Amino acid sequence: EIMDGHLETSHGDDTEVAETPTGPTDQTSSSVDPQGPAADEAPSPSANADASPSPASDPEAPPPPPASDPEPLALTPEAFVLRATMRKYYTGIFALSVAIFVFGVVLFFFPPFVLTQDNVAEAVRTSQSERYGETHARMNDWDVSRVRDATFLFRDNGLNNDISQWDVSKVTKTKGMFDHAYFFNGALGAWDVSNVVSMQLMFRDAAHFNRDISAWDVGKVTGMWSMFESALRFDQNLADWDVARVVDFTKMFKDAASFAQNFCWWERGASLITEIVDGSSSCFCSPTEVFQPADDHATLRAAILEWEEDPRSSKCKYGELSEWDVRPYRSFSSSFDSVSNFDQNIGAWDVSLTTAMDKTFHAAYTFNQNIATWDVSKVQTMRAMFEKAHSFNQPLNSWDTSSCTDINSLFREAKAFHQNLDSWDISRTADLTTTFKDALRFNNALSSWDVARVTSLRSLFLNARRFNGDIAGWDVSRVVDLNYAFAFAFRFAQNIDGWDTSSVLHFGTTFFDAVSFDGGLEAWDTAAGMDLSKMFGYAIRFDGEIGEWDVSRVRDMQYMFYHAREFNQNISGWDVSAVTSCDDVLSWSPLQKNPRFHPWQNATATCSGLELNMHFVHINLGN
Repeated sequence: EIMDGHLETSHGDDTEVAETPTGPTDQTSSSVDPQGPAADEAPSPSANADASPSPASDPEAPPPPPASDPEPLALTPEAFVLRATMRKYYTGIFALSVAIFVFGVVLFFFPPFVLTQDNVAEAVRTSQSERYGETHARMNDWDVSRVRDATFLFRDNGLNNDISQWDVSKVTKTKGMFDHAYFFNGALGAWDVSNVVSMQLMFRDAAHFNRDISAWDVGKVTGMWSMFESALRFDQNLADWDVARVVDFTKMFKDAASFAQNFCWWERGASLITEIVDGSSSCFCSPTEVFQPADDHATLRAAILEWEEDPRSSKCKYGELSEWDVRPYRSFSSSFDSVSNFDQNIGAWDVSLTTAMDKTFHAAYTFNQNIATWDVSKVQTMRAMFEKAHSFNQPLNSWDTSSCTDINSLFREAKAFHQNLDSWDISRTADLTTTFKDALRFNNALSSWDVARVTSLRSLFLNARRFNGDIAGWDVSRVVDLNYAFAFAFRFAQNIDGWDTSSVLHFGTTFFDAVSFDGGLEAWDTAAGMDLSKMFGYAIRFDGEIGEWDVSRVRDMQYMFYHAREFNQNISGWDVSAVTSCDDVLSWSPLQKNPRFHPWQNATATCSGLELNMHFVHINLGN
């Protein structure tokens, strides 16, 4: 406190009073200049003589109490945000400085690998060596911006390098660049090839390459021949390419087995189709509308033949064959006749108006597609429809065949066919000649077939080696021809003794070599028969009691029982007076050497060739 000109300082119970100068003092006094002490003056030691001794001057004095920390200044929110911002700023500046420093060091010790036209080929060649990493930088970091010509650059290269970031904007030639680079499949979609003028052979035999390069600017390119030849996996859409300047597409996609793209937008002539896609499955430009040929059979046949000649060209011209609109056609006669390599899905074709399908798939050797849903209800003739369709074996039992009148040779030589047909209505059919001839695998039930109108069973099951279906209930009362009906039907052994054969004129070779057949047939009516030649030749199990047959009108009996090794029935009562030919009628049969066999009476012919080894039996039919 300042009281009456004195400064009084209190320290507990002790009180010291110091005088406060009120007037002028001399230079040595401890008075304080009203303007404050000089900056370079130190207080005089005597000035505080009366003051309390300092710890330094009094070693025994207790140390002064420690000065208390100053109260921290309270920050406003604005100041706090500013301080945090500045701290981040200086931290970022520091990190950037470090990055620049490190980058500079890297550039100093590891400068970019800059290539020129003179050394790029050698660099690529040595890139395959074991010391490549010690010699060059990572290939994707190469600076190739000075390269103008990349011709055959990676030819026969066995690596699959990443070169997606290469600057090829100045390159003008990429001919054969990846020729025979079998394993290469690098991403090249971002390349700037706008200055390239030649791309021929570029990816030839690059068997693994299949990257999207649809965005390439190829507007200056003039040559693309063999560009993707034998690029086995390549199948990318290139429809947006500007190929207006290209003058040579020869073999561009030859043998590019996976390639199946459309080039409608290329706007090039169809004459290039074969040239450009020879060997691949692609099409130059498929039509945008469904093909609907003119309503005449010749046009359809011509279109199919075009397909056979060049499926790719046909696809481009007519579209997918499976999608053709064939509804207007009334006839499919011989449509695929002898189109030997045809095996396309045409199950969706609308054939509901068709009336004729004779020889439709005749000699279509490989055809084996499901056509069960076809509406054939109006079809009247199926003659030879699947004849020689060697591979065909699809279900057809759902077909409505009620309008059909002719199935002659329908499955003749359809060697693989063995489907069930018991639901077919063939009640209007008159001719079953050779229907299943040479159908080697066919052996399905036909017992429900109504054959009452049929007049010919000639060669019906000839060489149908597995057939043994139950057909005992068939009404064959109108049949006049049984020639070869079961010849070589090795497994046929059904009892058909109940058949009404009263109208049959021709029995020749009916059971020839039917080695399993041993039916009775004693009830057969043969009165109208004129030909029994070879009827049981080689029917090695047949021994039917046919001695009561009426053969009075028969003219030909040659080889009738030839090699019928079991046949030993008494037929001496037959009236063979009309017979004019009977050579070897009994040769190699037990009757030839049966002493109980008596010559036929009323015969007008003498049969020769009855001698066999030491067994001589002469049957005189001439007296």
